[in-house]
Amino acid sequence: MGAFVIVVNAEKVAVSGKKRTQKLYRRHSGRPGGMKVETFNQLQQRIPERIVEHIVRGMLPKGRVSSLV
Repeated sequence: MGAFVIVVNAEKVAVSGKKRTQKLYRRHSGRPGGMKVETFNQLQQRIPERIVEHIVRGMLPKGRVSSLV
């Protein structure tokens, strides 16, 4: 289907401006009151590769191919 990519240094992702504190990543558990919000800085410390996955998923065309990744 395509090539696999292994990201080795996801914790070294650089951003400009105030994105470290102002960029928010949201997810929902599906339960009432289950909205979880993290800043870029918090997510980079906890799961740095999740940021790269989120960026790449945003670049893919929306549809069947995007849901397979």
